[in-house]
Formats: sequence, C-alpha cells, structure tokens
Amino acid sequence: MTLIQECLIENKNLPPLQNRISEYLPIKYNLDQYPVPGPDELDQRERLNKGFPGSEYILKYSPLEGKLVIVPPHHNLAKSVHTPSGDYAQLIFEGLSAEPIIEDGSIEAANLVLWEPRIGRLKRSIKGMNLNPEFNIDDFVQGIKDLISILGPDITNNGTRAYVRPHIYRAGGMAGVTPATDAIIDGGVWAWNWPDYIKKGASESGIKVVALTDAKRTSPVRAKEAAGYNRGGEFKRRKEEFDADEVIFFAPFKFDRNFPEVYESNTDEDLSDSVFSDGSGEELMLVRKDGLVLYLPMSVNRLGGTTLSSVIAYLTTEKNGYYAQESFFGPEEVFNECYSLLMLGNAAKILPVNELVVANSSNSVLQSGTLPINDKARWLIERFENELTGKVSASDPQLLTPVEFSPEAREILD
Repeated sequence: MTLIQECLIENKNLPPLQNRISEYLPIKYNLDQYPVPGPDELDQRERLNKGFPGSEYILKYSPLEGKLVIVPPHHNLAKSVHTPSGDYAQLIFEGLSAEPIIEDGSIEAANLVLWEPRIGRLKRSIKGMNLNPEFNIDDFVQGIKDLISILGPDITNNGTRAYVRPHIYRAGGMAGVTPATDAIIDGGVWAWNWPDYIKKGASESGIKVVALTDAKRTSPVRAKEAAGYNRGGEFKRRKEEFDADEVIFFAPFKFDRNFPEVYESNTDEDLSDSVFSDGSGEELMLVRKDGLVLYLPMSVNRLGGTTLSSVIAYLTTEKNGYYAQESFFGPEEVFNECYSLLMLGNAAKILPVNELVVANSSNSVLQSGTLPINDKARWLIERFENELTGKVSASDPQLLTPVEFSPEAREILD
C-alpha cells in the first residue's frame, strides 16, 4: 500500500475536499465588494510571493464572515482586525513541516511531520494563554490539512519542504498594556516553500552559534507564544556581529557539578557552573562518540520540543548504540568533554554546531571554540532526514501523517 493510499484511508470519513471547499468560500456579496485586486493588493502579492513562495492562499478567520475562509493573502478579506497582540505577546503559534511524498517521479501528497504532537501542543498553548477562539479548533486543525491539499505542488516545489505556520491571537482592545479579555480571538494559517532553515548544507558542515549570558529563560514555558521571542530583534542584531547562525539561551540558575545543587549567580562575567536552556527555536542535545546522549531537564525552562522528544524516544535507543540521559549541561561540558552539540526543531530538523561563542551582555567574548561532529551525531542527523523523506521507515509511528493534494479543489478556488 502506498502512502497516498494510506492517506485516503485515514480521511475516509470526510468527503473529498472539492466537495467541501464551499465551506471555506466567502459569501458572494463580500466577494463582489472586491471583484479585482487594486494596485496596492497587486504590489502586496508580489512582495508576499518573494517572501513566502507558493503561498497563493491562506486560511483565515474572518470576523466579517464569522467563519474560517481560504483567500489570497493580499485579499481584503484576509486582513486582520487591528491588533496590538504582537506588542503584548498575546499570540500563540506552532511550527509545522510538510515533506513531499515522491512516488514514480511525481508529487501528489506530502507528510506532515509530528502532526499529532504539534497539534497537541497548539491546543495546550491555547489553553495556557486562556484563548477562546471564535472558531471551532477542530475545524481550524482540519483547515490546516486542507490548505496543504490546496497549495501542495506550489509549496513543495522541486521536491523540497514546506513550512506551515498556524497562529491564534487576541485581537482588538484599547491601547494599553493589556488587551480586553473579551476581544476577538483571531487566527490563521500560512504555508510556503522553505527548504533550508539556515543555509543549504548546514546539516553536513555545521553552524556557528552564539550563547548570550543575558539571554535567559526566566520562567517556565506555558505556551509556544510570542512572549518567548520578546528580544528577538536585539538577539538577531547581536548574533550578526559574530556572523552566527543561531542563539542559545541560558537557564536562570547555575548548577554546582561537584556538590550537586542549584543556586543563583551572575553569569555575565563568570561562566562557572552555568547551564544552557535551549535555542531561539530549538532544543539542545549533546552526543558523545561512545553513544552517550545528554538532554536538558524541563526545569531549565525549555519549550519541550517535539523533535527532541521523538529522537530521544525512538532514535537514541540501546538498539541503535545510544544511552540517553537527562542532565544539566553548559559551556563546561561542551568545551571540555568532546561532545557534539546538536540543535533540534521543526524548522532546523537536526543541525550540528561546529563553532560556539559565549558572549556577555556587552557582546564581549568570554569563551569560544570549534566543536567536533562525531559519527554518532552524524548518524542521528542522517537517519532523521532519511525517515522524514521516506528513504527508510519511520521509527516513530507519529512522525509522518500523509495529506493528499487536491488539484480539483484548487481549480475551484482559482
């Protein structure tokens, strides 16, 4: 049985998308208000096509329609209610990937990666932020799959990965520090072609990373939310000073390795006993050449990444020659004990770090060095990629969820 046939069986309780597509169409009256795109919309479409290749349509909650609609991103019905949600961090989101399924040289479907764990986290994020959307969450989740079915060939261009970004946020409200609790809960989904998170070939050559001592995860993560990226602009500028690809955050405490205890202390000038937390969108893992794997406990206030959880449970097994252990670690272990440092996430997949810089709040270098990429680390990187692309069977039964493309539904929209 092919993956596409499995996809048809999985969705056997749903009518074909072309028979349901009318559910996503705005009413004729609202469509008639904007019969053709104007100059501003055409200019916006061109800019969006450059930044988000293949995203000819998006899924969007329309307050005007009172339902989820699928419309071009430059269309007036795609515009959001004026919202301060970004400033106030009243926004949650999820990162998803769709890997093309190539059979007999054609692409007629894609695999959503770790679909169930990531949708589970999306729902926990909604609850954690006390959001009560205007729309049904199960309809929203199905809408993500339907959008992939519609955009399929465009966003998996040349057999490369698509990135999918569902987001839900508290919209409207008066100017101030807290949006009104009864404000509209808005949301939508974008999907576009994004083959490489950082740069082509990074999984082989490695990336350069800077760990900033004043970048700290100061509280437990209750949701995958905008608040977790509240200094993103600053950190982006600072990492660029080192020509680095990514940033690592520290835990808000130190850990004495000789007399195991947690304590508070300044990390800005003294790295002793310091502990990492995670990356700006990835989890961290150390891999030793004998197969020992270290991953951080949740007490460092890391997100709780689905990629890391899957790799720990299904790849770093005794059968594969690994021994995974939860443990604190930081610059001391990375520089002194010959580990390979990996960053794991939806967009990144698994990337090795070949150079690490530790810098303080003034961007002064406290420590730096090149890191090895040992054979045990390389096996994990290659095996995970091969499972994602279907070259070998998936170890994790939840790793791949197939979605069939629907050119018939796309024709109706066009």
